[in-house]
Amino acid sequence: MSDRMKFGIFMAPFHTAEGQNPTLAFRRDLELIQHLDNLGYDEAWLGEHHTAAGEIVSSPEIFCGWAAAQTNRIKLGTGVISLPYHNPLWVADRAILLDHLTRGRFMLGIGPGVLVTDAAMIGLNPEELRTYLQEDFPVLMHLLRRGEPLTVETDRYRLVEAQVQLDPFSDFDVAVTSIFTPSGPLLAGRYGIGLLQLSGLTPEGMAILPHHWKVMESQAEKFGTTVSRDSWRVVGIMHIAETRDKAIDEVRFGLNEYFDYVQNVVGVEFYQTAGKTFDERLEWAVSTGNALIGTPNDAIEKIGELVDASAGGVGAFLFWAQEWASPEDTKHNFELFARRVMPVFQGTTRQLDAARKWAAKNSGNLMSKQMDAAKRFIDAHADELPTPEVQPQHPGERS
Repeated sequence: MSDRMKFGIFMAPFHTAEGQNPTLAFRRDLELIQHLDNLGYDEAWLGEHHTAAGEIVSSPEIFCGWAAAQTNRIKLGTGVISLPYHNPLWVADRAILLDHLTRGRFMLGIGPGVLVTDAAMIGLNPEELRTYLQEDFPVLMHLLRRGEPLTVETDRYRLVEAQVQLDPFSDFDVAVTSIFTPSGPLLAGRYGIGLLQLSGLTPEGMAILPHHWKVMESQAEKFGTTVSRDSWRVVGIMHIAETRDKAIDEVRFGLNEYFDYVQNVVGVEFYQTAGKTFDERLEWAVSTGNALIGTPNDAIEKIGELVDASAGGVGAFLFWAQEWASPEDTKHNFELFARRVMPVFQGTTRQLDAARKWAAKNSGNLMSKQMDAAKRFIDAHADELPTPEVQPQHPGERS
C-alpha cells in the first residue's frame, strides 16, 4: 500500500442543536469543506438522511455537486447513499454524471441505511435493510461495470434490459460501509472495492480491523478480484487543541446537544450508558475510546495505534464530523491536525528532516572554511584596498 495516508471527513452532517437555522448549517458544511480543501485534506463524504431533524442532507449527490463547483482538489463522496431506498439504475446513472461533472473527483459510498425512521417512512422493514443491500449491490455493480443490459425483479423494483447510457469519466472509487458485521467486507472483497469502516477508535472497533481485512482478502481470492488497503477508510471522532484542557473546554459548545440527539431522538443503544451531564458524557466518550479529545501528540499516538491494530495499515482516517466545538474552534482543530499530525503519516517532512540534519552536521565546518577563505582574500588584496577616511568629529560629538 502507499506510504501516504489520506485524511478527510465523514459528514452526516450532524446539526443537533434545536432551533438553529438549517440554511446557515448547510453553509457551514460547505465552508468547512472549502477549509479542508485549502488545508490539503483528501476527501469529504456526505451522508443521506431524511428524518430525525439532526442529519439534514437528504441528497449527498446534490451536495457533492454543489461543493465540487466551489472547491479545487478535494474529492467528494456520498457517505453514504442508502441503496435500498433507491432504484440501483438511477444511483448508477447519477454517480456517472457526477464523475463527469467533477472530472474524476467523485466517490460513490453505499450503505444499507441507518435511521430506522427513514426506512419506516417509505414502508421498508428496517430489519431487512442489510438483506436488501446484499440483493441490490450486485445489480448496482453490474450497471457500473458491465455493458450488457440487465433484467431483474425484486419486491421493491423491476428493471427491464436496464443499462447506463454513459461510460464513466474515471475509474472512480466505490466503497461500502461496515461497522461490526461482515456485511461490508463481504461485498468489498467480492467486488474489489473500498471499505468505509465506521467502527471508530474504540478498542473493540480497532480489534475488528484485522478480521474484516481477512474477510476481504478471502472474498477477493474467491471471486478473482483485488482489494487494496489504500481504499480502506476508518472513521472516528476526534477534536484537538494546543492543550487537553483547551480541547475539553472547546467541546462544551455542542457535546451535550449531540448526545441528546443520539440518546433521545435516534435512540442509539451504544450511547445509553453515557450519562446525562457534560462531565459524565465526556468521561464516557474518552474512557471508552469513542472520542479522542486532546492534543496533536495524542492524535499522533491514537492514529499510530490504529495503524498497528489494522496489522498492515489503512488507507485513510476520516473525522466523524460533528459540531461539538464552535465553527471557529472546529476549523482550528483541522488546521492544527494538518500542521502537526498529517505530516507524520504522509512523509511530507522526510526530506526536510534529512536536509536539516545534514546542514546541522556540516554547516559549522563549512562556515569556518568560508570565513577563513574570506580572510585570506582580504590579506591577498590588502594593497589594493583603499584606506578608510577618518571623518572629523564635530564639537560635542562623542567618540
